[in-house]
Amino acid sequence: MYKIPSVNNGNYLVIRLLAHSSPATKIFNWWTMKLFERENHFHPCCGFDLNSVVPKVIPVVQFAIMKLGLIFLILGIFQNWDSLQQDKVTNVSSYHLRLICWGGYGIHIIVNDSFLLLLWKGCHSKNPSLVRVWVVATPISIIWVVIMMLINISRLRWVSGVSSPQIFVLVAFYGVLQCYFVYVVYFYMKEMEVDIFMSSTIRSLTDAEVAEFEQGISPPFRVQDLDTETQSLMDRIHYERYKKEDFEIERNKLQFDMDNPLGSGDYGKVYKGLLQPADGTLVTVAVKTVNPESADVICFKALLTELKVWTYLGSHPNLVGLLGACTTEIRDRTLLIVSEFCALGNLHCLLVGCRGLFCNFVNNNGILQTSTLNTTFTTEHVSTLDLIRWSREIASGMEYLESLRVVHGDLATRNILLTSHKAAKLTDFGLARQLYNYSVYVKKQNTPLPWRWLSLESLADMTFSSKSDVWSYAVTLSEIFTLGEIPYPGHQFCLEFVYDLKAGLRPNKPRFVPQEIWALMERCWKKDAKIRPTFSEIVQIFANIYDFSSDSQMGL
Repeated sequence: MYKIPSVNNGNYLVIRLLAHSSPATKIFNWWTMKLFERENHFHPCCGFDLNSVVPKVIPVVQFAIMKLGLIFLILGIFQNWDSLQQDKVTNVSSYHLRLICWGGYGIHIIVNDSFLLLLWKGCHSKNPSLVRVWVVATPISIIWVVIMMLINISRLRWVSGVSSPQIFVLVAFYGVLQCYFVYVVYFYMKEMEVDIFMSSTIRSLTDAEVAEFEQGISPPFRVQDLDTETQSLMDRIHYERYKKEDFEIERNKLQFDMDNPLGSGDYGKVYKGLLQPADGTLVTVAVKTVNPESADVICFKALLTELKVWTYLGSHPNLVGLLGACTTEIRDRTLLIVSEFCALGNLHCLLVGCRGLFCNFVNNNGILQTSTLNTTFTTEHVSTLDLIRWSREIASGMEYLESLRVVHGDLATRNILLTSHKAAKLTDFGLARQLYNYSVYVKKQNTPLPWRWLSLESLADMTFSSKSDVWSYAVTLSEIFTLGEIPYPGHQFCLEFVYDLKAGLRPNKPRFVPQEIWALMERCWKKDAKIRPTFSEIVQIFANIYDFSSDSQMGL
């Protein structure tokens, strides 16, 4: 089981507040999201760009407030001068209290102007340390001036003609406004720190980082002492070396047309290519490239980890096979990953494209009509039997990953590829990439969060396990038996969605799903992950419900 480290930004901050907060805090978070939500991202500045508001607006407004306060101070001194002289003779304590309040507020104006200068310099020089000084000092300054004003309300008259209730309103407004400014500048400072961090990762890999991939990290114990029965591959992969002798491909043995990609993703593109192995025959392959401009060092290292995991997965009929990789230029964040070519592309596109040619064998009661199984149809058609077979094959591939204690982390029909014989194969074992995306990369690149497929515990705690993959598997079945319809249509990613999941919201029953598979899907969506079935149990359920071996029409 893997947990994402806490990062106070974007949607992840909101979900963390949901998971660990009191009812009153949840109400405040709901109101905050309603007020500040824009394009599913958290905006403390009501949707305005922090890079525009903080450096330009806040210092000016703060300066204007201080100068307005200075005017009030001077007016107060002049209008109460006679009273001050009278108190000097008749009420010495009131006299000294007036001097303390006036002097204290004067000190506040001078100090605040100094901190404003630090804020202005920090914003324009992109120096979060200077901004942090303002963030820390301003609350102290707020407390100081509020105390001075409260003393004025209770004991003195600050300005002639201004009543205590009016001053109280001014004090309250000033305190709330200053606290909001601190709130906005704090988020701006965190965003600045992330920007600086991200810019520092646009570089070449160091010798140590290359060695870490090729040789593995030197563990405080012998690698052979690792308990492979109980320790997951993800836990020990950093100690393993890249099996270069088995998977390294010479660049001159690989050909592909970079002008005609098969598809593209967040970090690169996929091409159809030709590989010339040692026997000289040409093999059609898929070539995945990584764009150095999209993948910074941390992201690239996550992709290298994913590649290394792939090299240790072995072979399975329902996993896309890794043929090799070109890693000679990884120092410059350039990588080619060569895998088995799946001619029919991803399952989602095929499901959407076959809607007009679909042969449904399930009646309105969810019963599979065995009398229609001998119906003759062309290979272009897709039937309920194909959907059932793909569901079983996906579960079989996931059972294999589960046996290796590998979490997929991004199971969906878009990550299921089909061979020319319509066999389903899992690809994009995205956990390493997920761990990275949810921490920093979501903040920088606005990478879409696959929230429709994520389990309740993944959304609430960013916890991933084989049982969270089981939840995603059931959502994938929902896609399959609706012929590619999007799960949870009409819903948006926000706090209400997670509340609804906790309250029992699940995808609707697909139109073409047999009743037995629907019952399985409902078990996969149990709130308590411990009572969800394992993939081994799911494979056995399919074997018990359908006799795949005897029915040639199933294509198994």
